[in-house]
Amino acid sequence: MHDSRTGGTQDAEKRFRQLRERYAASLGHKRCELDRAWSAFVAAPDDAHARQELHTHVHRLSGSARAYGYEQLGSCAQAADHLLSEWLVFAEPLRDTPAALASRLAAPVRILLDALGATPPDAGADGRP
Repeated sequence: MHDSRTGGTQDAEKRFRQLRERYAASLGHKRCELDRAWSAFVAAPDDAHARQELHTHVHRLSGSARAYGYEQLGSCAQAADHLLSEWLVFAEPLRDTPAALASRLAAPVRILLDALGATPPDAGADGRP
């Protein structure tokens, strides 16, 4: 007797494996996009659009990396996401300047970019080879 639940589970596992492979293959592109957004923000920290673009990239990585099993990558993204989100919560007169925010973000973003560059496409579920 054939158990259709087993086939369904195997199909789901296969689909998730394919999604993970596609996500892994996109990490190089994600790194380039993040690097571009970071460079734009550093060049013009007062530019709200550049800041939002950077925040969008790190926020998406923060959630998606963990969803696909890249815990370390997700943690790196979360550190930058937290700084950006925290900065936005404060009323403008209480915030650091955008240039100070850029300075505070430099290390977490560099770590995130390095992590993206060091994560091989065939990494395991924890983001390591």
